[in-house]
Amino acid sequence: MSRRVRQLEACISLTEFFKAQLAFTMAEPVSILQEAVSRRVAKNLSFLSSCLDLYEQGEIFPEAWKKSLQQERGDALTNEDRQILLDLGEVLGSTALQGQLDQLNLLESRFQIQQEAAAQRYQTTGKLYQSLGLMCGLALVILLW
Repeated sequence: MSRRVRQLEACISLTEFFKAQLAFTMAEPVSILQEAVSRRVAKNLSFLSSCLDLYEQGEIFPEAWKKSLQQERGDALTNEDRQILLDLGEVLGSTALQGQLDQLNLLESRFQIQQEAAAQRYQTTGKLYQSLGLMCGLALVILLW
């Protein structure tokens, strides 16, 4: 499974966690994020810890979320994936409970579409890269022999 697919699975898990916590506790987004990080709900998303650090330094939550996403570039997420995550940060705490839950459902479905496309791409290109690697290795052995 590709790194991007794992990160998109983490995004889906994070979205589900936010929905569950909002529905049952109606906690603030920062509290839910702290709980998600402590439980390692989305361990493949390194920007979450950065977001909490920025928040603790005095940034408001939406700005901390946005800045942490812009700073973390060592992941496999595409610009479209990042845009969905930016939308997620804007949704949290911005409307009434039902509005947030509806928006989170929509974002979760967008993540699922992205994940399916990434998995499909990995299936087709993964085999190609494996074959190319094997052929290059054989060619190198033949040349060096």
